[in-house]
Amino acid sequence: GANMAGKTVMLKTVALSQYLCQFGFFVPAAKASVCLVNRIMTSIGDEQSELKGLSAFAAEILKISHIVAAAKTDKKLLVLIDELARTTNPTEGKAIVSATANMLNGMGIRGIITTHYSGVKTDCHRLRVRGFVDSINETVTIDNLSSFIDYSLVDDDSGLVPQEALRIASLLGVDDELLGLARKAIDEDT
Repeated sequence: GANMAGKTVMLKTVALSQYLCQFGFFVPAAKASVCLVNRIMTSIGDEQSELKGLSAFAAEILKISHIVAAAKTDKKLLVLIDELARTTNPTEGKAIVSATANMLNGMGIRGIITTHYSGVKTDCHRLRVRGFVDSINETVTIDNLSSFIDYSLVDDDSGLVPQEALRIASLLGVDDELLGLARKAIDEDT
């Protein structure tokens, strides 16, 4: 999904809704179909530990290993993983996302994995946040940026992720020279 498109908020909302349902409360939806689970397992945020000598990637991959181990013994899990493998190189990161999605899907685990990687190879159902509106006719600031994003989910079979990081940076007033160098680097890669 795109930067600032609500991926993390969506995952936290799904977890909260699952807990609300399981504890007998209404969920924040006009209509919902919720399967009860034994556990909700998440990997959201940076859990690096300088005290344990773990980098952000090491802490994350250990958490993913723990989730996979749990999935092998309990199929009634809800797994929510935010931007899996974001702290490693794109080649291995994409492979880790593909492997994790395919393994959990193959075990029949319900879950959501968000990513910025294009070309993830999986048979899982793919959705993306629609993203920025096409035309913006007013000044964008940090305070109103989110009002220009369409947070609705749409099916996406392309496997490509939106390329909006530089647009967001530009809208936020990031230095033009820096953005120009970034655009040049992208042009050279393509």
